[in-house]
Amino acid sequence: YANTLLKDKVLFGSDYPVITPDRWLADFDKLEIKPEVRPKILKDNAVRLLGLGTGEGAQDGSAEGTAGT
Repeated sequence: YANTLLKDKVLFGSDYPVITPDRWLADFDKLEIKPEVRPKILKDNAVRLLGLGTGEGAQDGSAEGTAGT
């Protein structure tokens, strides 16, 4: 379902520090995930869920609405 119905809902998670990033990315590469869905699972869905890609300050990592505080 990660390739179809849930492609905009699935988030990547790992067992870091038990399993190294090299290992979990190698394991993820073995999955039959469509190339256009991979970036959604690895990054885009989390960015959207956490609101990191919208609003002022998204480029420099600062939180929106914190000006003057």
